[in-house]
Amino acid sequence: MRFKNRFLQYRIRQEDTKTPTKEKIEYDQILQSIKQAIQLNFGDYGYACIQKSINVRLLEDDGSSFIVKVPRDSQQMARVAIAFITKVGSHRVAMQFIRASGRPS
Repeated sequence: MRFKNRFLQYRIRQEDTKTPTKEKIEYDQILQSIKQAIQLNFGDYGYACIQKSINVRLLEDDGSSFIVKVPRDSQQMARVAIAFITKVGSHRVAMQFIRASGRPS
């Protein structure tokens, strides 16, 4: 059986503009925030659906853009959970969805 995945591209908009920081957002911080958001919003069922197959890749060195690999069947759940993320590590952020692979135009 073949497992189909979707790749979701996001841009991170940091809301900490008053205090410039040298810290960049790391991929493990993003991954942890996504897992926590799914656990909070969808409980154990949601977490079990994505825990083994979710993956995050940074596109920009400063951590402002990333791609999330999720199972195709859990794509909507991941998109909703990521929309509710307001904090990654010590940074207040807003997640902007850019596009998803494999979707009909």
